[in-house]
Amino acid sequence: ASLRDPYAMESCLACEPGYFKGMLGDALCGACPTNTFSRTPGAVSCDTCPGEELTSHPGSPECSCAPGYELLNNTEVCTTCPRGYFKTTIANETCTACPLNTYLPTRRGTQCVVCPNNSLTEDVAASSCTCVAGYEKNVEDICVQCAPGTARLDTGNTSCTACGIGFIAPDAGSLTCTSCGTGRTTLEEGATECVCAAGWGFDNETQSCSKCPINTFKAAAGDDECEPCAPGEVAV
Repeated sequence: ASLRDPYAMESCLACEPGYFKGMLGDALCGACPTNTFSRTPGAVSCDTCPGEELTSHPGSPECSCAPGYELLNNTEVCTTCPRGYFKTTIANETCTACPLNTYLPTRRGTQCVVCPNNSLTEDVAASSCTCVAGYEKNVEDICVQCAPGTARLDTGNTSCTACGIGFIAPDAGSLTCTSCGTGRTTLEEGATECVCAAGWGFDNETQSCSKCPINTFKAAAGDDECEPCAPGEVAV
């Protein structure tokens, strides 16, 4: 496993690491093929890279961790990049955290995935994306707008919340519910429009709710007018 020095009579040089020569003669040493190596001088053959290791070019004296792998702490063993981390090179480098708004749901990643529309990550090294405010995940795991009558202010994968009595969200994708205000309420939770509260009647002239005048009443919420009390009765 040596090469004759052309400038010195009858002298041979050991093949350099990464090269080999397996036969007698004055031929040149050959480079170890890709994904094989020879660590010591004077090799007569090359060894195959172990486990999850590769070489980036012929003639390598060492193997390195493959893309998607990094060296385990204080060892020479290559281990998979954790979820949320990636590595694209053949090298004994550490895996890199996926940037904001990208993610990797599996180990051994070589490229981060951009978050789908209407979703984001709240930190680097994410293994999943969460819906932006005003959206929630449907059964197909896709972020869709909160339905009218519901709202969601924070980011995350929680469901949109139905507006309480007296509050509305008329549009899809609402961040918060809006109060109906004085004299107005809703007939149920998750409403998209307000109606006049009990004791308040709908005024056709002003198109608004007005408190029932003396000796008139309205017992239930709705956009009805106030009714006069029956003879001998007063409103309470």
